[in-house]
Amino acid sequence: MTERNEDKTRRIAIELDRLDQEVRTLQRLLDESGLDHPGEMSRRLRYLATSAERVAGLVERTGSAGSGE
Repeated sequence: MTERNEDKTRRIAIELDRLDQEVRTLQRLLDESGLDHPGEMSRRLRYLATSAERVAGLVERTGSAGSGE
């Protein structure tokens, strides 16, 4: 993997990590808001966070495998 591709992979992983953190923050705010039924929004946010985390892991593994580590 070229250095340029490694940089792109790293940036993607960083953005996905930020997305995961943002989604988890929003989920916590919803949970603490005292709303009676934030369930559907919370489930969707949890799904997005899990998906972002999974993709970030794939990107990191692909970057590591491509760099010969």
